[in-house]
Amino acid sequence: MKNSESNIAVIVIVTATIILCSSNAGVAQESAGHPETTITFVTSALERILYNPELVLEEEETFWVDEKVQVLAQSWIDEVGVRNARNKWRKKVRKLAELPHEEREGHQYRQMTDYIKTHERKFLDSAVPHLLSYVPETGKSLSRPIYFTAFIPPRAFANSEGIVIDVASRYWRGNPDNILNCLVHEFFHVCYSWFRADRTEQPVGHEFLYKMMEYLQNEGLATYVGHNALPIFPAPDEKDYQLLESPAEVTRLLKELNVLFDAVGTVSSEELRKANWDTGIEGRAYYIVGAHMAGVIEDSLGREALHQTLKQGPRSFIESYNTLVQEDMTIRYPDEGTIHEREEAMHPSGGVGSRQSSTLPRFPHRINGEWTFASITMSPVHMNYRE
Repeated sequence: MKNSESNIAVIVIVTATIILCSSNAGVAQESAGHPETTITFVTSALERILYNPELVLEEEETFWVDEKVQVLAQSWIDEVGVRNARNKWRKKVRKLAELPHEEREGHQYRQMTDYIKTHERKFLDSAVPHLLSYVPETGKSLSRPIYFTAFIPPRAFANSEGIVIDVASRYWRGNPDNILNCLVHEFFHVCYSWFRADRTEQPVGHEFLYKMMEYLQNEGLATYVGHNALPIFPAPDEKDYQLLESPAEVTRLLKELNVLFDAVGTVSSEELRKANWDTGIEGRAYYIVGAHMAGVIEDSLGREALHQTLKQGPRSFIESYNTLVQEDMTIRYPDEGTIHEREEAMHPSGGVGSRQSSTLPRFPHRINGEWTFASITMSPVHMNYRE
């Protein structure tokens, strides 16, 4: 029986791969200023898990080496330092294997996978042109594989080798359109990386402050472009969009973000990085405030103004926004002189810990699940994760 199921699984996987990699399936028409885009939906690992979980468990080590998506997932697990990830993965695959065959046939994950595969053309024809309309002409092609799998810690992440999606994540609430909308967000990060090397603005002197500004622009624009893709792929369960559509939440998070920026130079590097994660990433300030800023800029100055901030850099993004809003809604950050004075006060003789640094306030965040939903651009990895 096991050999029979294995043969069925192999036939299905090979057939799916041929369809998804055919010359017509993964190619989008050339958008203005961008060459033809080739995107491949790679579902082989996911289908092996869904169609023959027993064999996957039996050949676990081979599976995690042969399937590119599992190799990328393992690299992510190692980099982030998630404990017991493989044990949890194994338990979930085993639970799937214990289901009766007919129950597996109609499983929600299979239905989601089939939906995603049949909507690849729509993603290429509608979502990709929408995404590229927010990107200045570069002559670069948005060509990446999208790997689908199940039961890994991050629900989604992207690096230079492709984008990884965990179809089994509870975050999607069984709605594959949530996944397809998320892909718009993830692909924007690919586009954002095109402009880092050739920015026209001079970065601020404090390296981590400039990185914080980049988080704000990068995550904010990706969230904004994804939100504007809702007519293509509705995502009613996306928490970030619910926050973005609430003026009270935008104001709350903007105030928290200003507290974070104002802390530069007053706390240790370790404390600042911790606060950056807690407020900007887990607390969603970069995503929601940055998306709000992008909307203000486009509504007031047009999409070309957003294009210019990508060419110039994150400081331009902040300053363009600040010129359009009242003082109480501006983004405020300390200048280099102020930061230098603060750091001198913390370490007056070059010593370490000469003055105890201040403690950043901890804000209450609306976070669900054991792992919080979070995205962060960590060179070379961008991630959305949950457990």
